[in-house]
Amino acid sequence: MEIDKELATFKFQHGQAPMVDAIRADIMIDEVKTGIILLEQKRKPLELAFNRLLDRDDTLSVQIAGSLPEPVSGAPLLRDSLLSDNPWRSSTNKYKPLRRRKRLLGSCENR
Repeated sequence: MEIDKELATFKFQHGQAPMVDAIRADIMIDEVKTGIILLEQKRKPLELAFNRLLDRDDTLSVQIAGSLPEPVSGAPLLRDSLLSDNPWRSSTNKYKPLRRRKRLLGSCENR
C-alpha cells in the first residue's frame, strides 16, 4: 500500500492522476494500521482467558509455532470421533422413532 501511495503521489506530481488517489491510499494505510492496533488490543484479553483455561500464569505469552496446513479442496472430510463414537448420542438415537411417533400421535389427538 505504501508503494501505491508513492505511485499515486508521483502521478499527481506529474499531472497524470488526481490528488484524490494519493489521499485515498493514505486513508487506506491508516485504516489498516488502526485495524492492526485493534487486533493487538483484542489479543491480550484472549491470551489471558486462554492461560486461565490452561491453568497457567496470566502473564505467559502464547507462542504460535508454525502454521496449519491449507485444507485440500475436494478432499473427503473425516467424521469427528467425538460425534461418531459418543455413547450418549447412540443411546438417544434409538429413541428418535419413538419420540417421532409420540409427536405424530399427539398432533392427531389435538384435531
